[in-house]
Amino acid sequence: MLNGMTNAGPQSEPCDCARLMYPLPSGDALPTHVCESTMRGSISNWHTEFWETAQIIAATLVSERIQNSALLSAYSNVHKAVADFSAQATGIWPVWHCDRLLGLVIRQWAEEPGSETFARQLDTYGPWNRALSGVASQMVANPGAATDILRTLLRSDGLPWTPSVIGYALGRLGVHPSPPLPARGVLVVTYVYLPPRGLIDQIVSSGLDPQLQQYLEQNPIPDIDPNSTYEIQGDTEWTTEPLLAKYVLPTVLAHRDWVRAIARHDLTNVGAVRSAQRTAFRGHEHEPELDYLAEALASVDNLQANVRAGATREQAISRHIRSVSKRVANRRRAANMSTTPPPGWSAKAREQLRKLIAKSGA
Repeated sequence: MLNGMTNAGPQSEPCDCARLMYPLPSGDALPTHVCESTMRGSISNWHTEFWETAQIIAATLVSERIQNSALLSAYSNVHKAVADFSAQATGIWPVWHCDRLLGLVIRQWAEEPGSETFARQLDTYGPWNRALSGVASQMVANPGAATDILRTLLRSDGLPWTPSVIGYALGRLGVHPSPPLPARGVLVVTYVYLPPRGLIDQIVSSGLDPQLQQYLEQNPIPDIDPNSTYEIQGDTEWTTEPLLAKYVLPTVLAHRDWVRAIARHDLTNVGAVRSAQRTAFRGHEHEPELDYLAEALASVDNLQANVRAGATREQAISRHIRSVSKRVANRRRAANMSTTPPPGWSAKAREQLRKLIAKSGA
């Protein structure tokens, strides 16, 4: 793979990029590259977690006492359908997501620092304590799934489910020996897509088009589509302004910059933006005030007046050229354009200005 992506073979130790297969802790730096095996693993784990959560919720619907017994059959069908979909989704890569081919999912937490105040709030909050009791009862039958059960129950009850909150809850349950203080936070999920399908088809058929082959050699297609998307997973009630400003936004931008290091989009590339600015299209024939020679020949009134006032022709021309050079340079500088005059422009201006003065009889 190109531009930061590799097809790594078997390794004795896990590659650093393997961290991308799981939600990253808050503030962790992203790896410098990504292997295809990691891309596949990120999709697999993202899919697995999604369907496991769906199955736990569906199973809860079936197992709870339902006032309307007529719904029991419907909930049982939902449970079976979720299980079937989960089995079919295993191992698929890439996957269709929002009408695009999804190749990588980057998940990273953005959390505030742990808070003793928040811990005391949770300890005295009824729904929180009821959730812990529910987890404790389920852990008896499945002690190894405490984290998964806890995360699902907290989410379904509208409670915070950040890593620090789960760690704090596991400490309360006696599972975590040194639990952290709980903190508010959200999960930033960035969806990284493969290049557009039409572009892939074009590349596949490029063997029939020598011109396209040459173009691709000079302009290699990136391994990923630079236009990724993101979403923030979390409850609005736990999303404070400091959290968004100090932790969420930097995480989103870090993901964006990581993707940009592999592939850049023409609509956001600095060079493309500069070339599309209005000033970049100012041609000499349309904007004479930005053309040294055109400006010199267009503003000769003062030159002729100076000659009539007694200045020699060459003195007036030299003074005029210096004034024009300074004036046009300032205009071009303000327009983010080069201020270097074209070679020989002053000599051409001097020659044509002599003709204009002679013709006017000044």
